[in-house]
Amino acid sequence: SRWTIGLKTPTLLVGFYIGAFVIAISNYCFFVFLSGRQVGRDWKLSDRLPQSMVSAISTAFVFLFRSFLVASLGIAFTQRIWRLFRIKPLTASTIDLLYTILRNPVNFLYPQVIRSAKIEYAFATLIWIIPLATIFPPGALRVGFQPNTVVQSLEVSTFDPTLHRLPRDTNFSRSVFINLTRQALFSISYDGDYVEPLPEIIRPIKQSLIRGSYLTSPPPMGCGQNCTYSLNFTGPAFKCTDISSNPLQQNSSYHTHEAFVATEGCYLGGSQSGISCQNFNISFTMEFYTDERKFSKINCDAYLADYNVDVTYNLGLQHIHTIVKRQSIINATLATRGFPFYIENNAFNADIGGPGYKDGYLGTDTDFILHQLRAIRDATLQTGSDPFKINGTMILETPWQTFPLSSLREDGKQIEVTDLPMDLNVTILEDMIINATLSLLTLGNWTTVVSANVITYDTVYNFDRKAFLILPYGIALGLSLIFIYIGAAALVSNGVPADNGGFLQVACTTTGNETFEQAAAGGCLGGDKISVAN
Repeated sequence: SRWTIGLKTPTLLVGFYIGAFVIAISNYCFFVFLSGRQVGRDWKLSDRLPQSMVSAISTAFVFLFRSFLVASLGIAFTQRIWRLFRIKPLTASTIDLLYTILRNPVNFLYPQVIRSAKIEYAFATLIWIIPLATIFPPGALRVGFQPNTVVQSLEVSTFDPTLHRLPRDTNFSRSVFINLTRQALFSISYDGDYVEPLPEIIRPIKQSLIRGSYLTSPPPMGCGQNCTYSLNFTGPAFKCTDISSNPLQQNSSYHTHEAFVATEGCYLGGSQSGISCQNFNISFTMEFYTDERKFSKINCDAYLADYNVDVTYNLGLQHIHTIVKRQSIINATLATRGFPFYIENNAFNADIGGPGYKDGYLGTDTDFILHQLRAIRDATLQTGSDPFKINGTMILETPWQTFPLSSLREDGKQIEVTDLPMDLNVTILEDMIINATLSLLTLGNWTTVVSANVITYDTVYNFDRKAFLILPYGIALGLSLIFIYIGAAALVSNGVPADNGGFLQVACTTTGNETFEQAAAGGCLGGDKISVAN
């Protein structure tokens, strides 16, 4: 009979390595399976996995991978050091250090280990650092947020200048006038004349002027923190032109506006002489100095415009993108004529229109729309302070003033607006009334139902860092394969499988004394169970 390698040691050597390889592949496939799936709270493998269970499974994968790979490397290392002990005389201390190096990392610090067994030293180093490579694979799978868009019908705030009639409103009904006053943005005198914008709209419009932008609203009910929708409505707009080259003409047709020393007047709509002031356009002219002390003058006309508004809520913050298309200039024939909502004898005719005053004339829907827009325009330009002075006006609070406030001290005198520089241009003035109109959405006076894209974020698993799994597993398997081949070659050279026996077994194989070796040949050569071939 003769000693042979047998099947047990080679099977374990290769089997543990294959097991580690299979575990690494399984870990990868498990993460691919989870990627994109929602984090669940119930144990339903086909639907959702709770995050705690996923963490436990990930930990189990790396633990088993490390255990299987280290087991294979440990068997290969044993074969290698036994081969070294058989072919190279070593001191007892070096043998003991190599024999226990997998259990005691301090043995790496002894120089004789490196000098006498360089390959074995690298072998043992790899076994010790394999656990470090298994730190990274669980981090390849992260929990992230995936947007989920659902189209829903939402009731949102909008702007609507039209008069909404109640079913009970008739042509001659007090309810018509009551309904009108409730919807109007302006106050009406006892004889049906337009007076001024209501404080209800002056406040948000002034706030928008101070901010230099529109006021924002919280998300509507059902929107959550993220949604988008579009609005379309009719509103006022300015068309401004820089006329700095034309001197301002002071005559009876102009007067100084309270807010910006703007000059308003009757701009005739036709070429014929003698046209009454009923046919002028609503316009105003601004005159001011720039930072360069350059005199500037801008004329603006009021227009009826279509607003296309895209509203976006991102994390609860509102962003509005607006496209304004000017349609027609607002003619003061209707917007500024006297007594547009004349009432008499409690009779209110909502259908009779046209210029003039008639018993029971309440005005047409067009009258109402024009006066609604006029109220916004007037509130945008109005501050209600001294027409010639800057002290006490809103100009000091707007982003447009560029002068130091200390310049207002001049022997206690009030400084005229035109004496101080301002940062104004055509675009700013045109945006001014757009921001004022958008700010009225915060009132909530008008609502409409829209189709909104409501965006929710689902918590999902995301396998987006594949390198965290592939590289550690790949490098560990690649390096291990080299040393496992070295161990397998040593196993073949030894002719018998080696194990971690006692020190006497080690001594028996490293004496170098042929007589002693022959005497010991009849005993155990180190295997747990020696296979004997007949």
